[in-house]
Amino acid sequence: SFVGAKVGDVLTLVTVICFLLFLGLAMALTYRINPTENRAKAATAAAAQAAAAEEEAAAMAEALAEELDEDAAPPDAEAEPPAEPPAPAEAEADSADTPAE
Repeated sequence: SFVGAKVGDVLTLVTVICFLLFLGLAMALTYRINPTENRAKAATAAAAQAAAAEEEAAAMAEALAEELDEDAAPPDAEAEPPAEPPAPAEAEADSADTPAE
């Protein structure tokens, strides 16, 4: 051994103790934080926020629909029909003037 057998045994013991302390600290912090409870609280808060946003969107849509109903003009009964496209008679007259080969 590079430093001796007794030093290797001491370093192994120190390593095991540090690992056990690390493991115990990790378990204690996990128990203290309790992520299951935090996830449940976050899910409840997100659901409440989504419900509030949905209600607000529905209210805005209803207000917009009412505003559009107030601004809409009644249809004009005496409106002129749309103009018809020009007849293709001019195109036929041009083709009749040129002799066929």
